Amino acid sequence: MTLRQNGGVYWVPAPYADGLRRLQGVVENLGQSKMHLVPITRSKEGQAALAQAAKASIEDELNALQTEVQDFMATPPTPRWKHSTSIGCPYKRPMWT
Repeated sequence: MTLRQNGGVYWVPAPYADGLRRLQGVVENLGQSKMHLVPITRSKEGQAALAQAAKASIEDELNALQTEVQDFMATPPTPRWKHSTSIGCPYKRPMWT
């Protein structure tokens, strides 16, 4: 969930609010940077918004991981065989590239 094109919404626990406000001051002193704080109260709406954002984030991560696994399975790395001379063994062992 974004508030602007390249932005995002992050939940930060209440005990870190003061540090977050200090960080906001530093960020906003850097050129054109902006950082907005949007408090979420203990309401059904706030909890639902937080749950929806968390679910969307987890689904995005899982989809990216699923794509990565599918790409790996479609084109797994090929082993280069190399003699295992470090232990004096004449057998070959795979060296992954």
